[in-house]
Parts: sequence; C-alpha cells; structure tokens
Amino acid sequence: MQSNFQILARDNASQHHTVEELKSEGAHYTPSHLAAFVAQQIVARLQKKPANRISICDPATGDGELLIALLQALETEGICDVDVHGFELNANSIATATHRVKNQFPNVDVKLTHGDFLQFVLEEHDRPAPFDLIIANPPYVRTQVMGSVQAQEIARQFGLSGRVDLYHAFLLGIARVLRPHGLAGVIVSNRFMTTKSGTSVRADLLQQFHPLHVWDLGDTKLFRASVLPAVLLLERKNGSDVRPTSARFTSIYSTKLAGDAVVVRDPIDALQLKGLVQTSNGERFVVEDGLLNHGNSPEDVWRVATESTNVWLDKVKSNTWCSFGDVGKIRVGVKTTADKVFIRKDWQNLGFSGQPELLRPLITHHIARRFRAIESSEPRAIVYPHAVVNGRRGAVDLNSFPKTKQYLESHREH
Repeated sequence: MQSNFQILARDNASQHHTVEELKSEGAHYTPSHLAAFVAQQIVARLQKKPANRISICDPATGDGELLIALLQALETEGICDVDVHGFELNANSIATATHRVKNQFPNVDVKLTHGDFLQFVLEEHDRPAPFDLIIANPPYVRTQVMGSVQAQEIARQFGLSGRVDLYHAFLLGIARVLRPHGLAGVIVSNRFMTTKSGTSVRADLLQQFHPLHVWDLGDTKLFRASVLPAVLLLERKNGSDVRPTSARFTSIYSTKLAGDAVVVRDPIDALQLKGLVQTSNGERFVVEDGLLNHGNSPEDVWRVATESTNVWLDKVKSNTWCSFGDVGKIRVGVKTTADKVFIRKDWQNLGFSGQPELLRPLITHHIARRFRAIESSEPRAIVYPHAVVNGRRGAVDLNSFPKTKQYLESHREH
C-alpha cells in the first residue's frame, strides 16, 4: 500500500534550526527530564521482568532522547536483553540517534530506520504486532500545515474524521504495531482530549487500549513551540478484553494564587504532588490528581475527576435549565501559550509607531459576564495574525504588516 506521507517531513542534511522547519515537520525534540519521566512510567508498569528478549520502538526517533531514556530505565531494573527500533525522516537526526544509542548501550541490537513510521504501519497491517514497548513524541503537524490532500489521505488510511493532526495517525498506528498487553508512553498535544476533531481518536484509543494514566501538562511551556502537551500511558488490549477503567488523571496549570507552595525543580517534579507548587524559577502551578473521566460516549471530553469537582458539577447540573450548546453553536476561543507576547493591556506604551497593525479587541474572563462584557479601564487586545477569506481562516502575510512582523520577530524567543 503506497502513501505520500514522507513529504510531510523534509530529509534535511542538517538539524532543525528555524521555527518554520519545526512547524513544517512538527519536530519538537523532547527535553531530557520529560523523556526520563515517560520512560520511568513505562518501566514502572511492567508486571514482571520479561523472560525473553524485548523489542522497543520510537516511531519518531529524533535525536534518540526517548530511546536512551527508556534503555536507561530498563537497565536500572536489570533488563538489558533489548532490541531497539526507530523511525525518523531526518537523515542527520537518525545518524545522531544511532551514534548516541550505540555509544551508550553497545550491547543492544539497534535498528533505526531512515523512513516513515506510518508507511511501515500500513505495510505491517496483516502481520503480528512486533513491539513490546513504545515510547514516542509524534510530530505535531496540523491540517493547515499538511494541506488538505495530505490530511484527507491520512484520514482515509486511519479512519479519522474532522480536522486531522498528524499525531492522531501516529496514535492509531502505535495501536496496530504494539503487542497485546504491550505498553506505550506517548507525548502528544492535549487538544485531542477536548476537541471535536479528537472524537475519533478518543474512541479508538478506548477501543484499542486500557488507559493507565494521563498527565495534562497544560501551560508548563516545556517545548519551544506553542504546544500544550500531555503524556499518555497506555496498555494494548488483548483482543476484546474488557475491564473497568480506573486510569489516573493528573493535570498541572499555571496560577497566580498566593499562599504556601511546595518548591520543586520544575513542572515534571511537581507531578508527584498535589495542590500549589512553585518551581525553582518562581513559576507557580496547581496540580490536580484524580481519575480519568471520559464520559459515556466518544463525543465526551476527557477530564480529571476529583471528589470536589464531581460535587461541584453535580450542583451545577441540578441547577441548570439548559446549556449554551442547547441554544447556539459553541466556538473555541483563542488559545496561546505566549500570552504576554500576544495578549497585553499596555500596548499604548509602545507608542503608535510600535503598535502592531493586527491588534484586535479581546474579551477575556476578566470582563466577561452573563449577557455582555463590562467595560475595562485597561482593555486587553491581542495580536491576531489570521484572517477569514472566502469563508476560510488562514494566516496573513506578515510582510504586508511590517510593524506586526517586527514586533513578533523581537519576541521570537518568548
């Protein structure tokens, strides 16, 4: 079965350097501390030390950080009889990863393929699943970047609907090549848990896997790009086996709450705690821990269920006559992980010559009310570099808006 998936990521002769390359390839390499966290969670769920040689895989290998973290976690548990597999479309990255793995683990059998994981999945669909453990940070490439033809082809091959992100296909592909009772630790965007386009992904994940734990890493800004990540720990079902879902759900989001907080090194360390935490650089977060509530149908969102939230939701439900969805179509608002760059209330301080042309007034929770927003003495505005043309929303040409371009370039690293 043929596919054109490979054109989604260029075979560069050098590592990724620019934001444009990162966006087109969806390549956001995993920080070492996050890689270690995911690997440790996978190994901690192994029921017992495997009697036979095990096969591990990273379907988007990058520079090998995740594979190395998993090998280190396995070695700590005395598991060294391992076959290592990986797939990567960037030639320089695959060479780097191969060197790193062989240098640190000379006795493991390494097979890192300069090729397309999704194509491999489609070719292997009639063969037994080859991998015991999978660790992955799939590329985050959205429909707007892929183009409609590529997105439609991926949707057709993997049974997806709506707006398709490339990592959706990777999640479903992982299910096809992971052995029954095999474990997968996957870093993804948290969007699929709440969006309409994620409906088919949520349904397929629950059909193919036993979710064990979900970590919503929210606005922790662990990656350079504006990605709100989540970590999924999944166990592949054995055929149609069914058991009650008791997956844990942990979330961490920034807060301005005052009060005593436990000091931790970074947001990853905070995941072991609950309540108010503060990282070593002064950022404050709230950590919630409970059970995964995925509702009664694939249309329902995934959320953390705690005793307090359940009591609150029951109270709201008992006092609700109807919901917004009963009277009108709900639109998703603007979501950005770089609020201080895009959303401000002090634009006037930049002077007329420094204010971006693409400023738009913004209603936020600070002024929103039941029927109309209240007037603010310090109204917020947002840089919104998109426009609707012929009914389709798309990015504007920043060359036509030089002040906006200059402003964004000056904050590129933020």
